[in-house]
Amino acid sequence: MEHLCQNWQYFGMHRAGGYAELVTVPERCCIRLPDGVDAAEAACLPVAGLTAFHALVSVGKLEPGETLLLWGASGGVGNFAIQLAKLQGARVLATTRRSAELSSVLQQWGADVVLPHDPDAVAEAVRQLAPDGVDVVLDYVGPETFPHSWALLRKGGRLLLCGILTGRQAQLSLHLTYLRHLSIHGIYLGTRAELEQLLQLLESGRLRPAIAERLSLAQAARAHELMESSQHVGKLVLLP
Repeated sequence: MEHLCQNWQYFGMHRAGGYAELVTVPERCCIRLPDGVDAAEAACLPVAGLTAFHALVSVGKLEPGETLLLWGASGGVGNFAIQLAKLQGARVLATTRRSAELSSVLQQWGADVVLPHDPDAVAEAVRQLAPDGVDVVLDYVGPETFPHSWALLRKGGRLLLCGILTGRQAQLSLHLTYLRHLSIHGIYLGTRAELEQLLQLLESGRLRPAIAERLSLAQAARAHELMESSQHVGKLVLLP
């Protein structure tokens, strides 16, 4: 469980070097890329892909035939989560704020149903699609969607939390945890072994990151502008 180390550190957060051409790292923290694997695609795995894998496969234990509700599916985590959920044999209900523009894209990734990101409307639609509730919800939006995520779970359902884009505080009806046998799991990255499994999926062609643009380090400012505008679909990769 390396990701739970008390002394974890990130490049670009705790250590300089996030935008450097060369950095020094402990050898045990490195994974050799197989021949033929695109370095830019591999660069998309360690955060977004690893978060999705750890959430759905290792912690959420998504099973064939189960239904996943995924909020904000057009981002990096969403891209991986949809593909991994389909590899697990699950049905995927996905939301996006840009539904008219991105519905076909998310369906190409594997989403079974794409819904406009309006929490109240999503809740009503999901109740029609899954009258007994969904088995798993992956939520990194936060308080805006948390009440619906909690209410839409079927008995025995699992809520996976890996982000707080809309705040840190949300109300929770504690009695529902035992009346409906629900569980909440906080998700934080994942392990080296999981990353190696992701790399195997990439090498085999069963997993394909969506890359919006490949930019040089000299174009880092452009990358930030794209991120702030939220108009791109997929990952932005900086290359030396």
